[in-house]
Amino acid sequence: KNLFLSSERSLKRKLQEVMLALALEHRFTKDQILALYLNRVYFGSGTYGIDAASQAYFGVPATELSLRQATVIAGLLKAPSKLSPLSNPKGASERANEVLDNMVEAGFLSTDARNAERNQPWGYRLPTDERRIARYFLDWIMEQVEGFVGPEPGDIVIKTTLDADIQIAAETELANMIAQSGTASRVEQGAVVVMTPTGAVRAMVGGKNYGESQFNRAVQALRQPGSSFKPIIYEAGIEAGVGPEQIFVDQPINIRGWQPANFDEKFRGRMTVREALAQSINTVAVQIAEKAGLPRIIGVARRLGLTTALPPNLSLALGSGEVTLIELTAAYATFANGGTGVWSHGIDEIDDAQGNVLYKRQGDGPGRVLEPTDVAMMNSMMTGVVEHGTGTAANIGRPTAGKTGTSSDFRDAWFMGFTNELVGGVWMGNDDGHQTKRVTGGGLPADSSPHPDTFYGVSKAAMEALGSLYHSRFGIDVTCLRIGAFGPRPRTAEDLASWLSHADAVRLFAACLRAEPASFRILWGISANTRRWWSLSEAEAIGYHPEDDADRYARQILAG
Repeated sequence: KNLFLSSERSLKRKLQEVMLALALEHRFTKDQILALYLNRVYFGSGTYGIDAASQAYFGVPATELSLRQATVIAGLLKAPSKLSPLSNPKGASERANEVLDNMVEAGFLSTDARNAERNQPWGYRLPTDERRIARYFLDWIMEQVEGFVGPEPGDIVIKTTLDADIQIAAETELANMIAQSGTASRVEQGAVVVMTPTGAVRAMVGGKNYGESQFNRAVQALRQPGSSFKPIIYEAGIEAGVGPEQIFVDQPINIRGWQPANFDEKFRGRMTVREALAQSINTVAVQIAEKAGLPRIIGVARRLGLTTALPPNLSLALGSGEVTLIELTAAYATFANGGTGVWSHGIDEIDDAQGNVLYKRQGDGPGRVLEPTDVAMMNSMMTGVVEHGTGTAANIGRPTAGKTGTSSDFRDAWFMGFTNELVGGVWMGNDDGHQTKRVTGGGLPADSSPHPDTFYGVSKAAMEALGSLYHSRFGIDVTCLRIGAFGPRPRTAEDLASWLSHADAVRLFAACLRAEPASFRILWGISANTRRWWSLSEAEAIGYHPEDDADRYARQILAG
């Protein structure tokens, strides 16, 4: 069937199967037929044949599989893509246990032997770095597949929205940030989501280490967003007639005994709505929430795709409700795209083994949910947050909008932001909710200060909302750009002129050259952008001349 017939479900194909089965029975023994089948059938993860699967999953030939390993391999035949131990170890284990039960029922195994085998370690082969990425994303995807193609679709090919470069950068930067600053900051966990303004998820990191915890904090964790919820409050205010230049007074307020204060416990007096958002002034947010009204605020949140329960009181103005990172990122995507509602998604298409389309995504969301003029005002104000407000650590010198957030008692720190290309969200905190060491959304989550072996802090991984990663910004591959890039984070065009020292530039280019065959293209990307991020004198200091081609320039550097 697999070799000679299509996946068509018809009486004709069934009759053809019968004829083929009779022919095989006539020419081969049962053991030979089974061997033919096992040597040709698909076992998931790109492997065909039992020996290839044994090598891929356990690093041994099929003749050396243990009983426990053999049950895992046998269990794959039901749904090889869905039950792969590399992407779904829990499902693979449950299916292997079913195989053991079937062996007991058929008389091939005793009950005691089955119970002993269930406790045996798999000894499965650790996946390569390439296969190891995006484990949280893959879990999220696999949970959705059945809803699109049913519980037993057979062998399928899932085409996702993932961008491997962005994913690798996000995972690396989050892990590095927590490793370097987590202990001192009392931060143990984090999560990152990066998507397009239409909701296509390009990267998802649900925690610092999938092997230690499979709980997906990007999708499953409910956390207080703090001030990163304020754009929803301000949007509701705009819909109620509040304008960016309208004056409010930052002063002590008392609402039925509740006295909200600012982060620094100071009051600044008269200020515009625009400045209040940039500086994340709590008292003004509460006043705007009062003017807009709670029904309008919750209505805006629902239009933006937030589905979690929200408290029906004014503390909502300070982000007292709980949200998921992926839903809040999708809400910001609506601002990024000009007001069209977003449904975050990770699957573009699902095909069967013969290439027939079983599912293909069409449409991106519920349509327009915000007025373009309102969005323009909101984006202008959120740009101020990054340019001169609480989110300056995320300023990369190109149009960027966003908002920081810190929940009560410093339990959660957020940075949400976007450019024209991407939308990113970062959460950092602790699973048990204990306090961080006064970490704010404008600190670790938005920090973009370089440190050894990382060009940017975590937000540049999540926020390539800040330029289609490094490709859009410089035309340089991220893995190369990270090498040897030390020094202060550039804030202005003048800062860029001294970004790299001569020695660091030589190390960077030499490393790029050795990194991959596409290095000449990468080097040329650097050269072509030199005038924009170095002064000409700095470019000349490292030996760059506009007439040089990439090949000759690279060889000059390697020569010393």
